[in-house]
Amino acid sequence: MPKAWQGPSQRATPAETEAARDRLLAFFADTDFARGVVDSLQSDGYAVLRGVLSRDEADREFDRMWDFVERVSPTVRRQEPATWWPEGAGAVDPWPH
Repeated sequence: MPKAWQGPSQRATPAETEAARDRLLAFFADTDFARGVVDSLQSDGYAVLRGVLSRDEADREFDRMWDFVERVSPTVRRQEPATWWPEGAGAVDPWPH
């Protein structure tokens, strides 16, 4: 298994990480839709896939995401946007990484 996929105690080099990431491209179909997804991932870091989740499913997953964030970073609170950023110069980023 490439180093990029091993536990956090063994860090991959940037070149190994890049090579491992690019291996996923072989799993995308050769269609306009797939090329659009890949282009979005490469340029923006994310892709919007409309209609994959229903509105209710999306709302549940959004709530799950916030539950996770608030559990692992107790100083970040969904209803208090002021807690979403470090409090000053040199402050620790409150988001989970």
